[in-house]
Amino acid sequence: GVDLPSTDDPTVERRQRESNFTWSDTLPDGNELLQGQWWQADSDEKLVSLEEGYAEYLEVEVGDRMGFLVGAQPLEVTVSSIRRLDWQSMQPNFFLVFPPRTLAGYPGTFMTSFHLDPQNKGFLNRFIREFPTVTVVEMDVVIEQIRSIISQVSGAIELVLGVILAAGALVLIAGVQASVDARMHESAILRALGARRQLVLGGLLIEFATLGLFAGLLAVAGAELSVLVLQTQAMDMRYVPSPWMWPLGIGFAVLVIGALGVYSCRAVVSTPPVTVLREL
Repeated sequence: GVDLPSTDDPTVERRQRESNFTWSDTLPDGNELLQGQWWQADSDEKLVSLEEGYAEYLEVEVGDRMGFLVGAQPLEVTVSSIRRLDWQSMQPNFFLVFPPRTLAGYPGTFMTSFHLDPQNKGFLNRFIREFPTVTVVEMDVVIEQIRSIISQVSGAIELVLGVILAAGALVLIAGVQASVDARMHESAILRALGARRQLVLGGLLIEFATLGLFAGLLAVAGAELSVLVLQTQAMDMRYVPSPWMWPLGIGFAVLVIGALGVYSCRAVVSTPPVTVLREL
């Protein structure tokens, strides 16, 4: 005899799941044909086009035969093509698309869209009472959820950026405090040799501004890397860079760390050289 497939087999579970599908004579907008060919308009052939991830999930290829139960009615078709979808298009997308004549005689659900001003939302209650079989999806609620997610991602970017800048500032303060004696000796020698106070102060500003430049680069790169992981791995979205962060983050780091460093070394230029040299 032939062994029946185990119900614990993940392949069996994949192929017995329910799926939503549609019919179309032409390749839908936002779909890219990767393998196979699209059928001719008014085709009588029993065909189906699969989304690439769905085809990989079911482990099927172009030319394979597939069987479906539409309600209680069996349907056997041949995979004619594999498509790539833009899931972020905010348009209806389907894993399976059939020629219209393939689904002739099967029950179907129709989908449409319309704009309704927020002040007229009460119309939906009357509409649903009059047409109880109609399902209404309020896209403004969905869009608000998407905005909330984007806002949370933006908050995560700002948090990473702030943490890295704060860590850089703490390291800077510790480094300055540890080297203040050496800086005072260097400043005293330079000023004793004729260097003006503004020259020493300018050298310190350039030094700490350069440190701020590298700290800003590190902070923005870390924030962008975090967003890349969040968008592509955690949220399964397309990575969208934030070019505005580079000049803003780096400029902020240069200003803050440059000013903080010069302020921490104010004793270097305010202490008379004679006082410092006597302590050597």
